[in-house]
Amino acid sequence: MKDYRVTEERARSMGTRQIVEEVVFAISDDVPDDSNDEEMAVFLQNLNPVVAAVYCAWMSTGHMANGGLFKAYETCCAEMIQRAAYGFRLLGKADVAYAVELSCRAFPSNVIPATRVKRSAGLNAWMDRDDANTETPEQQSLAGLEYKFELADAYDHTDELLRHYRFEFVLSE
Repeated sequence: MKDYRVTEERARSMGTRQIVEEVVFAISDDVPDDSNDEEMAVFLQNLNPVVAAVYCAWMSTGHMANGGLFKAYETCCAEMIQRAAYGFRLLGKADVAYAVELSCRAFPSNVIPATRVKRSAGLNAWMDRDDANTETPEQQSLAGLEYKFELADAYDHTDELLRHYRFEFVLSE
């Protein structure tokens, strides 16, 4: 697998956010379609787990900011969504990680379906319920979930990330 890290020499002239962005955008140049479950899962499994999680959180932030939490289920594969929760924790966004984890309750047994069609069907079934009294406790826990977290500063916690995981983003000379 390709090494996406920034060289130490280059990193010296960059801020932490710039380093992470450069790695994330270099990865995004090579990824298959975000919604292609099979290819994307294999691609992500071949990346360093920390980098893969940060990539997934970084990219899903844009999807969620433009269409809400459940928009990620329409545009990202199951593997991306699962890894995004860990990525948000790495980025200091525990509230977003928690919301992503809770959002899995929209699916039977809290398992994100491995195809876009099944994810859409599961979300549609959850959203198309006729009677709120028939909701399960899991479904009730999703009420207002999109308002229980703040995305505004999702990209602003790279100092702490690189303090612990610099090697994953910067190639030592």
